[in-house]
Amino acid sequence: MDNNDSKPTLSTTEFKEHFASLVPLILEEWPAVVRESLEATSGNLEQVVDQIAAQTDRTRTLIRRQLAELYTLAKTEATQLKAEAKRLASESKSHLDLTELEPLLRQLEERTEKLFAQFEKEVLPAVTEKAKQNLGTSLLTALGIGFLLGLLFGGWGRGRS
Repeated sequence: MDNNDSKPTLSTTEFKEHFASLVPLILEEWPAVVRESLEATSGNLEQVVDQIAAQTDRTRTLIRRQLAELYTLAKTEATQLKAEAKRLASESKSHLDLTELEPLLRQLEERTEKLFAQFEKEVLPAVTEKAKQNLGTSLLTALGIGFLLGLLFGGWGRGRS
């Protein structure tokens, strides 16, 4: 019971169209085949089969079957690569481009400069005046903050070598 439906088939036009991508696979499958003689066939299926048969001990039928399998393999790999390329292209479109970010960054820088200038003009003089009026409280506050930061970053002092 021979089931020919499951065996891959390859037309001469399909082979000729995809010959360039099949050459590396053919050379990998049959290392005895010379690249120059293979490329000299210009993708003619019968000439390729004759070249491979002459340089190996395989039958023409077996070679045709294996070439059809290589074509199917190459076609599957190409389909997977195209799908991966489409996925990567869609992902890259979803990311912001650097040229789109530059105007946004300039706006943020301008806004930050304005806020800092406003802070220096309005808030800083008032804070400085308050600190001068309450010098003792300001010093104690600074000392307390320094002590807490020292404890936080330096530890208690025990167990240090």
